[in-house]
Amino acid sequence: MAIRDNTSRKHLVARMARSGLKTLRMWLDQIPARCVVCDAVATRSNLCHLCLSDLPRLTNVCQRCALPVRGSTLCGPCIVAPPPWRSMTCAVPYESPYDALIARLKYRGNQTVIPAMSALLVEALENRPPASVFDAINNPTQPSADAIVPVPLHRLRHWQRGFNQSAVLAAAINQHLNLDIIHALRRHRYTRTQTHLNARQRVSNIKRAFSIDRPVNGRHVALLDDVATTCATAAEATRALIDSGAASVQVWSFARARSKHPSILARRSTRGT
Repeated sequence: MAIRDNTSRKHLVARMARSGLKTLRMWLDQIPARCVVCDAVATRSNLCHLCLSDLPRLTNVCQRCALPVRGSTLCGPCIVAPPPWRSMTCAVPYESPYDALIARLKYRGNQTVIPAMSALLVEALENRPPASVFDAINNPTQPSADAIVPVPLHRLRHWQRGFNQSAVLAAAINQHLNLDIIHALRRHRYTRTQTHLNARQRVSNIKRAFSIDRPVNGRHVALLDDVATTCATAAEATRALIDSGAASVQVWSFARARSKHPSILARRSTRGT
């Protein structure tokens, strides 16, 4: 009899706990989401109406390196010495408030910023110029991407952070794009964080850091990262993908920092080896 009573009490406690959690979830659902930039009530993608309309986007940039250019589709350096990828699409400049959003994601594990980042990147992808603009300057046409490859972390840094921010961003934007996500790259060599390195140090630090984990033969790959700074990481990852048989690689990044043209860095790196 005592055993039956104890079992009944346990079942009652379990039902009460489930009911309490359901009530808590319903209550939390009634609390409006807050804008991740200004903390006002969010209307979409964890951004408020004003931030959605007024936050700066990346405009008037080269379609190959996403650096500022005037009155042209490609900048001069990209025409003369193009980087290894076909095109680069970035949503926003790497400045306030976007640098703070990225820091909250990477160093505090705050993934509430992901809906905002993914919405802005999808907007940038939808607003890209048509492929025909590449033909006008004797560039190869831009094929549509059929797979997203997130830039990987080394397994130690992945363990320390608990997630790969590029993979999380890839999953979020893919809710709108419905492409294959292929974790094709492996960061087989541990590298120092690039944050405090200058351009030349970044090129040397990331050199030969990637290998292929899954096949991408014949695929038109979109290489995805959270920030493009000197593009040293993008260049090394692109070369690994192309060497393994990828038909083409384009680079997608949430933010783009102003830096020297990536082909200049590549030439310097070659001379130093």
